[in-house]
Amino acid sequence: GSTAGPGSISSSISSASMRVPVASAQARSSTFSSSRTLPGKECSASFSIAPSVSSSAAARVEPVRRARIARESAGMSSARSRSAGARIVNTLIEDARTTERWYLLVAMGRSAGHLALGIGSAAMADVTIIPEEFRGKKMPLAHLSKIIEGTIIKKRAMGQGYGVAIVAEGVAECIAPEDLSVLKDAPKDEHGHVRLAEVPLGTILKQNLLSSLAARDIKTTIVSKDIGYELRCVSPCAADIAYTQDLGTMAVRSVIENASPMLVCVIDGHQTPMPLASMINPETKRMNVRRVDVDTAGYGNARRYMNRLHTLDMSDDAIAPIAKAANSDVATFRKQFEDVAAPW
Repeated sequence: GSTAGPGSISSSISSASMRVPVASAQARSSTFSSSRTLPGKECSASFSIAPSVSSSAAARVEPVRRARIARESAGMSSARSRSAGARIVNTLIEDARTTERWYLLVAMGRSAGHLALGIGSAAMADVTIIPEEFRGKKMPLAHLSKIIEGTIIKKRAMGQGYGVAIVAEGVAECIAPEDLSVLKDAPKDEHGHVRLAEVPLGTILKQNLLSSLAARDIKTTIVSKDIGYELRCVSPCAADIAYTQDLGTMAVRSVIENASPMLVCVIDGHQTPMPLASMINPETKRMNVRRVDVDTAGYGNARRYMNRLHTLDMSDDAIAPIAKAANSDVATFRKQFEDVAAPW
């Protein structure tokens, strides 16, 4: 994965500087400076290193500087964002249990479901739906609703009329256009992307679910809620701070050694400068997106902890109580929900 740190380099950056704090005013240090010239740009960098200081003194960093690094660090799927999101969901799970209701949460994530899946896995949400699981295909809105409806019915069969479902906001772009006409009139950002935060995906799904459940004579309360912007400025954890410091240090060294535009990544534990040109999609002229690989064991494990309908739930030994919870006969239930049951 790659996350831009406070000193990361892009094609628009013209200068960068960084100083490593010394142990004291008396400590002797060596200063290295460099100035590189890009077409129409001056690019300079400098850093100071104290040669002989104690490990505890060398590790001391001013709180103000550390806070600045924390604010500037990016990456919505970072550890801090997942952790904060999981705490929110854990609170809602307890509220759902005590009030016998369902929460339908829409998590930030345009084309990659890392944040939604990370939150859902950590909090043990009943179902988490991400764009990658549809493998680039468009689907009817009814199919998406049926995945959540099947989970609600399965929980009813378990004697639990409550739960939490999480949907990555990017799923909206996987829905067939004719089923989500609201996207046509949705506002767009400066890059031409639909502002998915302005699309009432949670409300649309809630209405579809309540309608389907009412047709089964199932009464329940569903509350829709968006989770996203409140995760951006969460205080960083130690891993995030160390990660962005490493990226920033390597970014400055890269300016000194090579002036070509690049992005610093962590690959196999090593900070590695990667040319930006290698990350640009030649067709869209935009950065390639690192998406969730749904063919990995990690994703499979996340699915196994969900309460989504499983292919085993369609077997003759298991389907009867679930069909009963849906106020349906076995044959009808199997026909309606077999396409959303998966072998995880």
